[in-house]
Amino acid sequence: MEWKSSKKIKEWNNNYEIPTNWLGIEYYEALNILFRVENTLRILVFIILKTQHNIEWKNLMIKTQMGKDKSVNSIANQRLKQDNDYGYLWFSISTPLLHLTSNELINLIFQEEYRKYFKGFFPWKKEIIKYKLDEIGNIRNALAHFRPIKKWDIDLIKQNSLHTLWKIENFIYNFISFWDNIAHSNNEDWYKKLKSLKEENFKISFNEDEKKDWVSITLTFSIKTFEKEKDVFSDDLLMKAFIPDNNKIMERFENLVTYSTCITENYPFSYLNDINQERELEKQLKLKFSKENLEKNYEKIYKDLESLSKELGKDESTLESKWIRKWNILEVVECTYGHREYDEGSFYSLDITPFKTKITDKSPQEFWGNLNYTSRDFVTSSSRYPWMPVNISN
Repeated sequence: MEWKSSKKIKEWNNNYEIPTNWLGIEYYEALNILFRVENTLRILVFIILKTQHNIEWKNLMIKTQMGKDKSVNSIANQRLKQDNDYGYLWFSISTPLLHLTSNELINLIFQEEYRKYFKGFFPWKKEIIKYKLDEIGNIRNALAHFRPIKKWDIDLIKQNSLHTLWKIENFIYNFISFWDNIAHSNNEDWYKKLKSLKEENFKISFNEDEKKDWVSITLTFSIKTFEKEKDVFSDDLLMKAFIPDNNKIMERFENLVTYSTCITENYPFSYLNDINQERELEKQLKLKFSKENLEKNYEKIYKDLESLSKELGKDESTLESKWIRKWNILEVVECTYGHREYDEGSFYSLDITPFKTKITDKSPQEFWGNLNYTSRDFVTSSSRYPWMPVNISN
């Protein structure tokens, strides 16, 4: 057996030479479209069910492929248990929705109990939309079970995805990307309460979407660095930094996770023109809530944010000892400003890797990494998806 591999044509682009004995190009195109369509539906289902039912969304009952009623969580746990026997082969992801089939996702969306949540995304005749999604699912199953597909099947899934997903794509784009500052004159009770938090250990800011359905609360943490030194071999600038451990924050302050729809982060991007130059570094945690959930639960959210600030204050008092206890929210990371040269001189670029919160199978489903922006063509172009620890394209 001679298994031939693809060859990259040029190092700086994403073009490949495909061996002639590989599958026809339509199979790759179909896989690309189906991967994106199915995961777009997963994101929609998560946003809506998490917003409507908070952490209880995982216990909602749906019909399985066998026609039985089971909770989302029990279906996922059963399949995850089977998959874990071969966990060394793939990325272990515990998010329940990634373990539902496309057929189960479609049935959930059109199930009578949940139809009211999704009707606005499919304002046309239910039977027509479901049929179009089922057609996509039929081609997906043919590909998944390694049956040949027709070239015009590609045109069908493209057309059907356009008919069924365009409102969803606009919704996801606006949910992820477009946030305006909330006016300081805002007189709503939740805003006045949360705005009254003392900004001693983090700064807090508020944004909302254009329709004022969603609110984003951004916590900005200052990063303290120490033990700076120049690497004698590479001229890189080495240092250590105290940064907030977002996994610990999400684990210990449950109300922030329970009532938010998703949580993302921003990490510092920094350049130095000179090794002795000082830059202030910051890391952000962004909590996105539906306005309705925030109005109902802002007292609990305030309590957690206040407790978080106090805990950070305690941690700050131990920084002089340059070591961290296991229960501290702050952690120590080693970081590097890499030395870079170009025709007219040189500069130092911060490696952001140590500042990223690692997505693991224990991360809450609400944590979406640094997915804070996407293009309008989310369905066809996104390289990142919630819950996935790697980019799926360049």
